[in-house]
Amino acid sequence: MTRYIGLDISASETGVTILDRAPDGRLSLVWVGHIKTVASQGTGPKKITFTDGERLKIIRDSLYEILDKFNPQVFIKEGQGADMNKFRSVSLVSKATGVVEECCQSWWGKEPLEIYAYPPSTIKKEVTGFGGVDKTIKGNDTKSKYLKKKPVIDAVIEMFGSENYSYVMRKLKGDTEKVPYYNDNETDSTAVILTYFKKEGIPYWTDHLKEIAT
Repeated sequence: MTRYIGLDISASETGVTILDRAPDGRLSLVWVGHIKTVASQGTGPKKITFTDGERLKIIRDSLYEILDKFNPQVFIKEGQGADMNKFRSVSLVSKATGVVEECCQSWWGKEPLEIYAYPPSTIKKEVTGFGGVDKTIKGNDTKSKYLKKKPVIDAVIEMFGSENYSYVMRKLKGDTEKVPYYNDNETDSTAVILTYFKKEGIPYWTDHLKEIAT
């Protein structure tokens, strides 16, 4: 049995997946979740603003606890794919990435740790079979952003089941009623592990999807 950790690094919500692969290729989700931080809390005179350092410390401390609890053997992360026009966002993600890499190496504590990394386009291509942009989805609103990510979300949900991932019931533009919107940080952290298997030619299957994928 080999244990993997998948990471979708974000300054506000880092997705984490712990997954086991048995010798016969069967995959088992051990734990899925996210590490949440906020820039501020409260309003008016009671508003508290958190520094980058405080938020990064939360990410590091939380991740170290996860590593200590689950003892992963293979480390995989999603490469940066933030909107480069939002410099502040990119800067925070870069800082968070450095903190995550240092935390993993510090916990590993042995020879240099290799952390496999794949950009979002590669993850989408390997998990869904199509890595391009859906040009029918236009706009930069919340609904459009979610629809762009939905193919990967759907592929992960099909393989592991919806009960393993966080979601909120929302009614966004074009919805006639509230529908579940899944946490894409969590599903991406799972998808990046599947991408590793695809790239390394490692076969796998799940109880939800019995067919062996290669």
